[in-house]
Amino acid sequence: MIYIFMIWLFTPGLSLAQEASPPEASETAATDDTRANNNPAAENKITEPESEAKKPEEEKPESEVKEPTDEKPATDAKQPASSPIDKAEGLVATPVEPIKPAGNMYLGAGIGFNSINGGLGAWGAAFASEISGGYLLTKIIDMDFWLTSRYVPIDIVSEKDSNIFRGVIEGWHIGGALIIPTSKMKIIGQAELGLLSTSLKSLDGYTGKIDQESLKINIFVGGGMDWPLGEGVKIGPRLFLGYGGLQTAQLSCQTSFLF
Repeated sequence: MIYIFMIWLFTPGLSLAQEASPPEASETAATDDTRANNNPAAENKITEPESEAKKPEEEKPESEVKEPTDEKPATDAKQPASSPIDKAEGLVATPVEPIKPAGNMYLGAGIGFNSINGGLGAWGAAFASEISGGYLLTKIIDMDFWLTSRYVPIDIVSEKDSNIFRGVIEGWHIGGALIIPTSKMKIIGQAELGLLSTSLKSLDGYTGKIDQESLKINIFVGGGMDWPLGEGVKIGPRLFLGYGGLQTAQLSCQTSFLF
């Protein structure tokens, strides 16, 4: 009787201990398999994270792919302005060409036609040449004042008392010229004092004294125009009228070289 009572007393305690103790591994695995078989959705949930972890990243749609552009990213910060020192360091010195002088001297040459009247005998028209030179003395407002000189040999024919003579009249002239520059040419006004020397030779065998051979003094006034022919070169016509020992008129063309 006592033995039966003890069995009844300890039996509930054993059952409670068995329920409280953890199940063995085999029993747990069997239970999980049983649950997985009975619930396939649960199995998919368990394996889904692993498949997503191993699955490579899918390509994005073409609409989401951005094409590369050449546009530079906009920056709010402004570039610092370069200082004058930086600009001075970046500059390269360029050689400065020396200023060429305008020319205060000239030499010229010309050829023309002369008409001579007065004095002893009759004079025929003749050809003449000339060599001239000048020096720039000063400027008056916008005009240039030059000191000038000319050497003018004239080929002549003279007749007196039915005797014919041929020779040359040499003229040495000194004076001044006032040159007015314009946009296209230069206008020249000139005045000179000239000394004329005559040398003649008889063409018909006359051996007497030739009265025409004498020194004469003339005053010449005239002028002309010059056009530039190149750098430092000018050309233009001249007209001179002479009064004094002989009355002369000279029309010539002169070329001048500035230096």
